[in-house]
Amino acid sequence: NMKHWVIGGHSLGGTMAANYVNKHRKDFERIFFLASYPVAQYDLSDDEIQSLSIYAENDGLVLLETIYEHKKYLPKNQVIEIIKGGNHGQFGYYGIQKKDGSASITRTVQQKETLALLVKWLQGNY
Repeated sequence: NMKHWVIGGHSLGGTMAANYVNKHRKDFERIFFLASYPVAQYDLSDDEIQSLSIYAENDGLVLLETIYEHKKYLPKNQVIEIIKGGNHGQFGYYGIQKKDGSASITRTVQQKETLALLVKWLQGNY
């Protein structure tokens, strides 16, 4: 029997995770966003849920201005991290994405850093 539920996603997957949490607020303790954010219709700012947002410095699709513009929709208990040298596509394995920035670190490095941040957050070390 599960006691603690976490949900999250990359890009539009993170936005859809926010949508799901918005409709099932009491079911989740944490939500994470990888190069993603909630939009106004999925506003989580009044929620007690903990959130982690991980962005990549060279992301050409989710720009830092957009991230900070949507920060107001994140829960109050939020952590934001930026992976230096990463880009949008290297959070996954789907190849080069049109309009994405060039990464100055490898996919392996970006994914290891992402995993380390997720584990740290899940263990409550923020």
